[in-house]
Amino acid sequence: MSLTSFDPLTLDQRLSRCHVKLMNSSEFIALGGVMMTGDRKIVGGGHPNTAPCPVPTAMTDGYHVWYDHDFCMKLPEKQLAFIVVHENFHKVYRHMQTWKHLWERDARTANIACDHVVNNAILEADPDGRLVEMPEGGVCDPKYRGWDAGAVFRDLQQQKNQQQQQQQQQQDPTGGD
Repeated sequence: MSLTSFDPLTLDQRLSRCHVKLMNSSEFIALGGVMMTGDRKIVGGGHPNTAPCPVPTAMTDGYHVWYDHDFCMKLPEKQLAFIVVHENFHKVYRHMQTWKHLWERDARTANIACDHVVNNAILEADPDGRLVEMPEGGVCDPKYRGWDAGAVFRDLQQQKNQQQQQQQQQQDPTGGD
């Protein structure tokens, strides 16, 4: 065995490395205490814990964080760090508690609204991408910079309603007459 060969890091080791780097950075040092609360759960894929992840990426209930093994192992380090920060910002903003009524009304739209808020905050904290990079598929409309999740939710609902009205008009251009 050469001195340069090594076994690839496990997801738990990669997550620990991300936590340490983030907590030691000026951009995300304030998240240190939040990152240390709750359990970090790795689920799905080749991980010994065979329970499937409730979502195909990562999630938090506002205290614990679940990471899907297969999804996270495919991410480069900066993208994995983004996911770590992302889930912890949800905890900081208490999205699961503060906006519970939105989740009960329309969970998908509530999740997208909260993600816009979180991702804008992350990119504002690290605009040059020194530590994090948003993975493909992430939502981050700069229009929502500085908005709270409730305001984003209302805007997304309004857009959704307008699209539905347009679809109805296209299906029945006479207006039902």
